[in-house]
Amino acid sequence: RGLVQSSGVTYTRWGHDACPTSASMVYTGFLAGSFYSHTGGGSNHLCLPFNPQYTPNASSSYLSLIYGGEYQQLNNVNSRGAAILEANIPCAVCEVASRSRVLMLPARNECPSAWTR
Repeated sequence: RGLVQSSGVTYTRWGHDACPTSASMVYTGFLAGSFYSHTGGGSNHLCLPFNPQYTPNASSSYLSLIYGGEYQQLNNVNSRGAAILEANIPCAVCEVASRSRVLMLPARNECPSAWTR
């Protein structure tokens, strides 16, 4: 997998295990985050790599647990007909060297008029 370049932008592609042809792969992984009923964890999802490094002797009582996310869909298949119930949610961290910044706008599916996609 690639290393992040000195310029450009990285972004997470949720639900995919590959980057588009216009981007380079940094790493792939799966969605992770806090358990839905636990308090005190982070609010953002993480793209956890498949090969995490653990710190031994984490003896602090101030810990938060991380859980892998799974698809929970009533009809048990995705748009291509593949079974996905309780399957891990993939993610890919991608890099584009020709872009200078990225911003995720919640609840929007279009870029502002002066921006490029």
